[in-house]
Amino acid sequence: MRISCVAALVAVVVIACKSDGPSGPPADVSGAWRVSEAITSQSPAISCADGGIITLTQSSGSATAVLTQAGTCVQSATGAFDNSGTASGTAQITATSVDLQVAQCRYHGTLTGSPPDTASGTVTCSGGGVTLTGTWHASRGGDVTAPIVAATVTSPVGDAYFVPGDSIPIILDAEDNERVAWVGYRVGGPGGGSDSVAATDRHFTHTFTAPTTSGWNGDLMVFARDAAGTPAQSDTMLPYQTGYVRYPTHSVALPARIRDIAYDAKRNVLYLSQPDSQRVAVLSLDTYTYEAPLAMPSVPASLDLSLSGDSLIIALRRAAALGIVDLTQANPTVDTAHLTFDTSLGRGPDALRVASNGKVLVVATCDGFGMGGSVISYSFTTHTTQTRSDASMFGDIVTCGTVLARTVDRSKVLVLLLDTCCPVNGSVYDGGSDAFGGTVGTVNQSQPPFAASTNRFLIGGTVYSTSLSAIDTVFKPSLIGLWPVATISPDGLYLYVGDPGVPGLPGFGYSKVRVTDGTVIERVKLPSPAKRLMVLPDGHTLIASNDSLPFSIETSRLFVVTLP
Repeated sequence: MRISCVAALVAVVVIACKSDGPSGPPADVSGAWRVSEAITSQSPAISCADGGIITLTQSSGSATAVLTQAGTCVQSATGAFDNSGTASGTAQITATSVDLQVAQCRYHGTLTGSPPDTASGTVTCSGGGVTLTGTWHASRGGDVTAPIVAATVTSPVGDAYFVPGDSIPIILDAEDNERVAWVGYRVGGPGGGSDSVAATDRHFTHTFTAPTTSGWNGDLMVFARDAAGTPAQSDTMLPYQTGYVRYPTHSVALPARIRDIAYDAKRNVLYLSQPDSQRVAVLSLDTYTYEAPLAMPSVPASLDLSLSGDSLIIALRRAAALGIVDLTQANPTVDTAHLTFDTSLGRGPDALRVASNGKVLVVATCDGFGMGGSVISYSFTTHTTQTRSDASMFGDIVTCGTVLARTVDRSKVLVLLLDTCCPVNGSVYDGGSDAFGGTVGTVNQSQPPFAASTNRFLIGGTVYSTSLSAIDTVFKPSLIGLWPVATISPDGLYLYVGDPGVPGLPGFGYSKVRVTDGTVIERVKLPSPAKRLMVLPDGHTLIASNDSLPFSIETSRLFVVTLP
């Protein structure tokens, strides 16, 4: 029960009021009465409509009263709020009138009938500096049992929270000892709407879809009214987050840890490398279901599509080879291409990207850390491996945490020594000249997020040109040196930055931030915090994934968000 400080059920000390009715014995008003009221105030502008059952226990010209009511008040500034509950009071009765004091509301009315079976009059409620006035009516006899109403609400798919603007699926269930006449709902907050339907039986169930507005405050009220006019109401505060919008989101379970993701535009599928399962999962973005997985001969790491888009190239981490899948086949199988490089120190193909000249750039990483990796390229034309001594300031030697990112048109590939500092060093491969530019220092905090657009690279919170000249710094790491997850839009104009969160209080989504001035355009709700963000080349689909904690019973999930 929620009780408003300005409505009829504010809990204060009850004071009996004397009445000045005509002489004669007081009328018999004992028993249960159906009662309704309509009260308003001008400043602030509030209107309340309430109804319920008041039970009077009379002793001569006095009585005690217990009022159980259901109702809603609407304030222009804040919208609808619940005014249901129970309060007690006292009454003074004459032969033709009744005066009631229930909480901070005083009711004066005229009795009609012999014995009285109706009463009506005026009501004044004062509290919190607000006075509401109006009229009330009561009748005795007939059905004085209120109906029972409850609602079952379905949360957004994969999410525990609503956001303003969501539609709320409601299954409303009502029951009465005689017959339910009406059921419906009201949404709290400014601009909140309502809907109702006629009922036809003692037990009635109906499904509503309740839209919400940007001003919704999480409040949902469902109500029922029986054939005698007695109301019942149930008020629920749903879990919600303000400041976010939500776009259509499909949630898909991830059966295993994901190392890398590649998008196949021809077939509208995602390829997800799963090292622990030694396979590549294939997720259809038409049906959001998995197709038959691609079994790998070794542990899959990074992956990319060929220039034609008809072959999938996979780095096989525990083999000196690339996996090659012909996607034009009805039942694709995996061929391998041998790579020639130093396999000591546990080196094996890890990061991989296909450049615009068709060559495959590969980082042969090592087990452990330090300067134990190397950069090589593979040509499908000559079937040869080339050690890239121009890849970094250390020749072909790079750290074991080196990563790759390519522009949308594949003309440039970033080689980033992710675990160096300070600064984090990088160089850019040019597909046209088949050559690397010189090593350039970038951000001054290791393990930054990285991504590429059509003509820009994101490293940490700074956007760079394809020659690694800094363009704009949009955000910095946290005070404890942690970077949020982030990616860049295909046109390079916006960043998508995951809510940083803290242990025990994770973020709820991501922010879309304009590169030129750092303005947050919008905050978008995700079902759970993202550990990876990427935007597909069309700019209208965002992929987010989360990873459950070790030994957690929660399932890791992939979210496919349709952007405007």
